[in-house]
Amino acid sequence: MKYAGIFKVVPLLAIILLFAGCASISALSSKPPYSKIVLNHPFTWGDGVLTIKVDMPAGIYLPKFEDKEGYFYEAPQKVTGRDTFFPLLVDGGLYLKRGLNKPDTIYIIRGQTSTPGKVGIGNRADVKMVK
Repeated sequence: MKYAGIFKVVPLLAIILLFAGCASISALSSKPPYSKIVLNHPFTWGDGVLTIKVDMPAGIYLPKFEDKEGYFYEAPQKVTGRDTFFPLLVDGGLYLKRGLNKPDTIYIIRGQTSTPGKVGIGNRADVKMVK
């Protein structure tokens, strides 16, 4: 019974962290460093079995949101893929961290939480950055 207090504190901390993370995403309040990002070729991240598989479409990505670390550039259409063998159709795009001149992260917004999940992609995106 000496751990009963922990079972009350852990859920409370989880709720606080969830709302703190959501509060940091906002509409654009500063000028993004680029007016658009053009993804020259589509690319895939993940395998759809152990991780989700995300197919990022080629096209023009426009800045829509920001947080304290960077800017969310929305894909020109829904992002498709697979999640443990099930089809995936979500909002998403490229995430440009402040201070970088090329995105090295993608984001997707899943319906359950509506909070962007970010995944590092390294140098996988063939992009043209447009001021």
